[in-house]
Amino acid sequence: MAITARTRARAQRRRQEAVQRFHRIGKASLPLHRDIALAAFEVAASYDPNHVPTHVMIAKIHRQKGDIAKARAALKTARMNSRSIRDYRLVAGEHFALERTAVLERVKSRFVKEETRPHHGLIVEAPSARPA
Repeated sequence: MAITARTRARAQRRRQEAVQRFHRIGKASLPLHRDIALAAFEVAASYDPNHVPTHVMIAKIHRQKGDIAKARAALKTARMNSRSIRDYRLVAGEHFALERTAVLERVKSRFVKEETRPHHGLIVEAPSARPA
């Protein structure tokens, strides 16, 4: 049985619908469940590896998690697949946010000493002097 142009077009349309569906799931779940959003965006990227907004969102999640290397890799994929002004704007916006985060992490690691708290973050008040 020969695959016709109509069948190819239908399959392509269904893949694009799946990409859009998983992209919407990822955007909806991003504020509350970052890991679920990342999984949804990765499924969307598996359906269409050239979908720029999906790779930008993957980069954003990795940036928020602090994984700069993975964020840069996802952003590089998005940049390579950018074909419109809208895509370039998405990539540029996330690129600048990623660079700010990377610079802040370098500055933080150089100048800010991590504070160790013996009480696991609980605020313990010093005992007050009692009048005799």
